[in-house]
Amino acid sequence: MLLGDAARRLADAGVESPRVDAELLLAHTLSLPRARLLTLDDVPDDVAIRFGELLTQRADRVPLQHLTGRAPFRHLELAVGPGVFVPRPETEQLAGWTIERSSGIPQPLVVDLGSGSGALALSIAQENPGARVVAVERDPGAIEWTRHNAAARAAAGDTPVEVLFGDMTEPQLWPPWTARSTSSSPIRPTSPTARACPARSPTTIRRWRCGEGPTGSTSSGVCSERPHDC
Repeated sequence: MLLGDAARRLADAGVESPRVDAELLLAHTLSLPRARLLTLDDVPDDVAIRFGELLTQRADRVPLQHLTGRAPFRHLELAVGPGVFVPRPETEQLAGWTIERSSGIPQPLVVDLGSGSGALALSIAQENPGARVVAVERDPGAIEWTRHNAAARAAAGDTPVEVLFGDMTEPQLWPPWTARSTSSSPIRPTSPTARACPARSPTTIRRWRCGEGPTGSTSSGVCSERPHDC
């Protein structure tokens, strides 16, 4: 009854996956795996109150991951919350493209600009342990999530990711290793918001944050300079 009412409430609010979201919120409130809900007989009053509060926030379109504090991304589970974008499914495709592209390059340098939760940088470091991965973030709130997740993954045994605080447009942010000769053909990103990139050495892969949409559209490519319209 509790989950049924919760799912209907979220459905009336226009949430796309009301039943799943209700189950995940209840499991989070109870600190139980979602599968354990199948054998749940009763919910304590204090848990029901807290669950109702979370439902209200979700009905107001607070991201589910911000309410649970966790977001799955490829083979990782990352901490997220207010002040950082929730990793999106298309970003997983971007990570896969970058991992595939960098896998044939000896000791590639991968730079994730506007890293946020660090999802892209950390998944690349995990799946391509020979890569040197740098995560750049300029927002003081967001970079705390970057640092937290980077420390957690390093403690778990993944290749450490270097986290830099600063604006990607500041020349002093980039050390001498970013100045390389350009000789390769441009590589077109797979993101629908992609921009063509100038030719450069294929040993550095960067991700540019483009546009000003509500989700902070991103594109990725082998670039030596920031695309003019990003």
